[in-house]
Amino acid sequence: MSSFLYSNLSKDLSLILDDSDDYNVLIQVGENENTKEFRAHSVILRARSPYFKGALSSHWITKKNDMIMFNKPNITPNIFDIILRYIYTGEVNLAEQSSIKQIPGLGSENCDRNKWDNEDYEALKGILNKFFPLIRFMGITPNDFNDKIKPYKDIIPKQIYKEIENFYYSNTLPTLTLSPRIGKLDSRIIKPKLAKIIINWIDKKDFFTLCYKFDLIYRGSIDGINNESFKNKCKGHVESLVLIKVKKSEKIFGEYSSVGFHTTENDDQNYRDYFYHYSLDNFNFSFENDEDTQHMKISRVINYDNAMYEHPSVGFVFGVDSLIMTNNNLCVLNRSRNYENNLNTKDVYNIEEVETFIVTKQ
Repeated sequence: MSSFLYSNLSKDLSLILDDSDDYNVLIQVGENENTKEFRAHSVILRARSPYFKGALSSHWITKKNDMIMFNKPNITPNIFDIILRYIYTGEVNLAEQSSIKQIPGLGSENCDRNKWDNEDYEALKGILNKFFPLIRFMGITPNDFNDKIKPYKDIIPKQIYKEIENFYYSNTLPTLTLSPRIGKLDSRIIKPKLAKIIINWIDKKDFFTLCYKFDLIYRGSIDGINNESFKNKCKGHVESLVLIKVKKSEKIFGEYSSVGFHTTENDDQNYRDYFYHYSLDNFNFSFENDEDTQHMKISRVINYDNAMYEHPSVGFVFGVDSLIMTNNNLCVLNRSRNYENNLNTKDVYNIEEVETFIVTKQ
């Protein structure tokens, strides 16, 4: 049913593009003799494209007779037509591309790959070969990989295909193709590739499908490593990620809270009393160092009612005693078993650095 609705919506948006009598954007594309004027709708461009959302902002647009005028001389009309149609419909018809249509066995007359011969596959491979390293295969779901990528295994370079398989079967990140997109993580504690693992844990998936934005709101070396500084900077009902680097060790600890820290709705009098927060999604974790992708550990909350324990004498507490910040000390105990016991430590560490990020799905 959802596939049917999507198909109809895509067709309707295509009709809006082709018969754009209520357009409010004129886009002049190309240069010299190879130019074309495109008509479009600013509301669709802004909603579907981060580029146009910025480019069509009130600070940049030029208007003439209430029409937004936009120039793109650095792209050919043919390519822009593909991009614009993708913005409207979410689809790209490779069979309509001139280079593919030139292959005798392909094109609109033969879209059934079961009828292709080896020569057809080799020709298609020659056309697409330069694009494979630019594809973010890791953002494709396992089902789509099996249904839409695997049948074309023979045209994908062997080393790239091996990397794709290693990712899906062994969760090994790629080196020959683009990694999944994540928002910029301004961390002095971990490297970007560890952020991808954390995103995996947040999504509870083995593949990357979403882009996340990480906004730094607290850094201990700047704001102070103590309970008061943490509470002042991190309070509120927002999804938050905390990273902790400990002294005399390369070990890194962290925690994700889907309910944030220290609710803003409590006044000072109520705040003197301890209370719990409920969460299905909280977890804490550890890495052996800032590049560890093999020996990391994660412990998810199992007593949802006691996911967070709030008390005025500490910076934060996960599950009564699973992970506790007390000024510049980090206690990793989990005696109460409100979280899984996968971190397997009962130590107290001195904190070298601590960072908190607001996590937003984009």
